[in-house]
Amino acid sequence: MIGSGGVTIVDASRASRSTAAGASSGGIVSLHGATLHALRDGESFDLAPRRQEK
Repeated sequence: MIGSGGVTIVDASRASRSTAAGASSGGIVSLHGATLHALRDGESFDLAPRRQEK
C-alpha cells in the first residue's frame, strides 16, 4: 500500500519485458508494458479479470 487510503496494483500479465525472474531478493527490477491501477478509498478491484469493479 502506498499513501493513505489508497492502493496501487501493478499488473504485469501483459508486460513485454521483465527482469524479475533473475533478480535477487531486494534487487532492482525493470518492467516494461505493465498496467498500473491506482485505487482510492472505497474502490475495489477484481483480480480474476484484472479490472476495477464499479
